[in-house]
Amino acid sequence: MRLRLRLLLVKLSLLRLVALVWWCSSLWLHAADSFARPRGIYAIDSSAGQITNGVSMRDANIRTNDFVSGYVLRAGWSVLETNQDQFDFTIIDWNIRKLAALNKKLSLEIINVDPPWLAQTPGVTTWFDPDQNQLRAVPWDAFLLARVEILLNALAEHQIDGVKLKDHPVLEVVNFGMAGALLGVRDPAVKLRDMTNYSRANLTNAVLRNLRATVTNFPTKFVNLGIWPVVDYQATPALWEVTRQAVLAEFNGVTEPRVGFWMENLAASRTAPEVDPVTGQPTTTFGAPLYLSQTNTWVGFQALTSWLHPFNGFDAQVTNATPFDGMQYASDTYGTTYFEIYDADIDNLGYRADFEKWRARLFPPDQISIARGNSGAIQLQWPSWPGGVYQVETSTNLAAGRPTALSSWLRTRSRLGHNPRHRPRGFTGCALCHSRFRIGSLNFLTEHGKGNVGAKLKAEAVAEILASIKERRA
Repeated sequence: MRLRLRLLLVKLSLLRLVALVWWCSSLWLHAADSFARPRGIYAIDSSAGQITNGVSMRDANIRTNDFVSGYVLRAGWSVLETNQDQFDFTIIDWNIRKLAALNKKLSLEIINVDPPWLAQTPGVTTWFDPDQNQLRAVPWDAFLLARVEILLNALAEHQIDGVKLKDHPVLEVVNFGMAGALLGVRDPAVKLRDMTNYSRANLTNAVLRNLRATVTNFPTKFVNLGIWPVVDYQATPALWEVTRQAVLAEFNGVTEPRVGFWMENLAASRTAPEVDPVTGQPTTTFGAPLYLSQTNTWVGFQALTSWLHPFNGFDAQVTNATPFDGMQYASDTYGTTYFEIYDADIDNLGYRADFEKWRARLFPPDQISIARGNSGAIQLQWPSWPGGVYQVETSTNLAAGRPTALSSWLRTRSRLGHNPRHRPRGFTGCALCHSRFRIGSLNFLTEHGKGNVGAKLKAEAVAEILASIKERRA
């Protein structure tokens, strides 16, 4: 987020200084951020956790690191609704309370493999899923779609300590995919096009019905939809493109809230450590539904595997690289600000400094203040984070509306062995290195996110200064 600070009039006399501060926000990653989007680094759950009534609460991977914004909980439909209309949201209650105590957010994903009882209901059109070894309803089955709506309404209205889940401040992101398929608009073991009663109209209607149920019940939360480059027997337009356009047309941020696109395929590799180029995944061909949509909505990613300890045979996709190669690729290519990362990488001490830098980049300063220091100099102050990198632009031509001078990049870093805990609301007093630079007649001293305008400005000087503080794009 770029924060532009205008000093509309700075007039120094022997007795007074008058300053008016104005700023506006824009996204550091791309051009102006015209819509809200989820952002942060989220730790991914696993099957491990507290056992309650024979069910894992999947909470073992919750992390308290400052750079971790929240937690991805993947809850199965069969856990939430064991039998028709028999709801049990204990797993969600448990994690919401635990995260609330840690001041972390929840990203809730429902693993929407429909529970066995659903496909056993008379009249349901089914397909056999060899991966789950069970019958499942086709995505456009009327009973399945009705049950999705009932489940999400019950979930949204469910209260945790007197607060409905749909209103709970801990819940930040929801990703309920498309029931009857694989995590979203994606071919499961049996391709969508080969299922009984498939048609483009039926599939599109199923996608929109799922999303309407989600957006209607969780209107203030960020909604993600997994979408892959699915195809059928009609070459053009591609099936995924028809689906993508239908989603963007309805959930356009005007008549209906936006829906973001998501994949679990983020990876990056190198031929040797620190040797360019980085090979990022998904490619813009495989990730075309996301790549083509980034000006319309946000794009989020889950890591394909752990970079430190790869699993599922994905070693080659992450060899010689780090999570930050993948995050940089997603940022540059897809404009991503939301990342789901595995615990092995989050726990690696060797990665911590870079995770902190990414935390600073994902949550740039949202406040700027101006005041006199003890020496009489003017100080610009803004919140900062360890590893945060900021830039100051100034101009003596306010009417032009653009900077005429650009500072060098300023790096702040903690001393060896010292890990300051910065909060978005401000900064602590621990010692960081500082940089000094000069723009025209202005001297700045930066330390801990603080810019100090030198006192050498003559009392008679009248200057119009345009300044902005923004994150550096590494």
